[in-house]
Amino acid sequence: MGEFLKTLGGVALVSFLTSYSAVFAGKMEALKGSNWYLGALGSAFWASVPERVSVYNGAPSPYHYDYYSLTDNAGGAVGLTLGSEWRAHRYWVPTAALGLQYEHFFPSTIKGTITQYTLPQFANYSHSWETSADLLSLYTKLTLVAYHSLSPFINVGIGWAMNRTRATYETAFPGILARNSPGFGTHTQNDLAYNFGLGVDYALAKLWSVSLAYNYQYLGSFRSSNGVAGWSENYLHIKNYKINRLNAGITYHFG
Repeated sequence: MGEFLKTLGGVALVSFLTSYSAVFAGKMEALKGSNWYLGALGSAFWASVPERVSVYNGAPSPYHYDYYSLTDNAGGAVGLTLGSEWRAHRYWVPTAALGLQYEHFFPSTIKGTITQYTLPQFANYSHSWETSADLLSLYTKLTLVAYHSLSPFINVGIGWAMNRTRATYETAFPGILARNSPGFGTHTQNDLAYNFGLGVDYALAKLWSVSLAYNYQYLGSFRSSNGVAGWSENYLHIKNYKINRLNAGITYHFG
């Protein structure tokens, strides 16, 4: 039910953004007209993940879970945007844009400690887990005001993320006899994603501009493949992967 509501909400938001942008663009196009634009961006991001995830280990209750602590990780991303923008001869909200945006999030590593049987004295292993993603989204942007060469804006995007994880690696601490690894492996899954943010454009020339922006990004879920042997029905799972991003971009506005 939760997945259905999340998908339904995403469809509703896409419909709203499309309808709003079309109506708004129609009003602006009557004033000046529209043109295409092509943008490229680079991002630094800082992820926020749960403090830990639990994995069933088959032991009797209440010792039947192992805890995997998780540390927030950081990384980078690049992207391209192609779309259309509508401009008006006015001070407030002079530009609206709608386009498709593709982004690639480079691999980053989540690290932590494995505590067996939920007992602190059994914090026996360190672990590392690599994540990456590709995102395709519908992107809309509104310029709030035009002041000389500076134009602050807000932006919203919603789309579909392809979230990937690599195999989990664990290392026994000194003095600990290494166990047979659960073997949580590579996995890819798709999920609804969205972002919103604010920034500022700076006009370099008539057809070129650069931008700096902050974005909040929700990428959905990441999970490993099922384990092996006694862990064959279990996997690692981060349900809500959220990141804070700092974006720098350059855009060419077709005349």
